[in-house]
Amino acid sequence: MEAPHWTETEFADLDLGDARLNKRARTLMERMAAKPTVGVPQACRGWSETMAAYRFFDNEEVGWSAILEPHWQQTEQRMAAQPIVLCLQDTTELDFNGRQATGLGPLSYEAQRGMYLHPTYAVTPERVPLGVLDAWMWAREPREPLINEVGEWNRESCHLGFSDCGRDAPIQHGFSLLSHLSWRALRAQDAMLPGLASNCLLASTR
Repeated sequence: MEAPHWTETEFADLDLGDARLNKRARTLMERMAAKPTVGVPQACRGWSETMAAYRFFDNEEVGWSAILEPHWQQTEQRMAAQPIVLCLQDTTELDFNGRQATGLGPLSYEAQRGMYLHPTYAVTPERVPLGVLDAWMWAREPREPLINEVGEWNRESCHLGFSDCGRDAPIQHGFSLLSHLSWRALRAQDAMLPGLASNCLLASTR
């Protein structure tokens, strides 16, 4: 008897409101996990599967948090079995510069387009991955040009958002807010699995 694929166990409780969507999501995870460095057409097996993948991505009824929900639950169960868990978090840029896509914003500089991802990744002290606990994703709003139409410097456009906040910025600003939100999420998970947060060390950059 063939052993079940990892997606069938990790995402056994996946519920996207339609059994066909659940199956498509698991298939996509298998394909893209097998070839993480290639594009969708190269990861999929044939044109029909590629088009099905694009239809899945274009489905406004499918949210990324609903897809990750079963994984979060499995991660919590794995964490609960460990005496010590390191919860590591940091922010990375998803660079889509040159791509035809909507919903993007400026990254390190105004002309660079993309979005930001801030995940919390759980591992053991021996570096054994346990899973992703949460993730925050956003795109910055475009700013006015640094130089206006008459050649004057626009000082208000110098600040692009979170990354420009210094170490002494209030907690409502800067990437420190994301660290605080991740800590609160971990405490909320402790309410469902008592003792979960007590064996966790939350580490982040500022």
